[in-house]
Amino acid sequence: MGCTDGWGRIASDVVTLARPEIGELSEPAAAGRGASSSMPHKRNPVLSVLIRGRDGRAAAGGDPAHRRGAGQRRTPGRRLACRMGHGADTGQADAVAGSQCGELLAGLRVHADRMFENLSAANVLGEQHAIAELAGKPPSPTYLGPSDRLIDETVARAERLLDEG
Repeated sequence: MGCTDGWGRIASDVVTLARPEIGELSEPAAAGRGASSSMPHKRNPVLSVLIRGRDGRAAAGGDPAHRRGAGQRRTPGRRLACRMGHGADTGQADAVAGSQCGELLAGLRVHADRMFENLSAANVLGEQHAIAELAGKPPSPTYLGPSDRLIDETVARAERLLDEG
């Protein structure tokens, strides 16, 4: 998996979680970028769409479940041309995608309140109650599994790889 594939994965997740019906993430606001002409209250995930255009999976059609998602119908020819090395210099385009991903992550807004609403609405906390019942303890509204440990281990592994490289 190359850098552009990793950045494409991040961008695809942002596109999905920024959808109005989910609303858990939003890109950093910038003048003249992301405004919707038909829905003034909506912001389009422009950076994510651009980054995803450098991802090899996006050029091949992307995830079939979301093939017609944000921006995928607008620039397939450009993405394919860049992917095949025609038009813009491939290395330069990859460097731009890396810069865009840095901007995306630096300004990414996480809407924890909306995440909580989505979790509550879907009743996904039912698993928590089942485990608590099996353990013979009351369910904890704040415990969501070993996510903190998994995140810490992933960050530590990434730091080791960066130090080695």
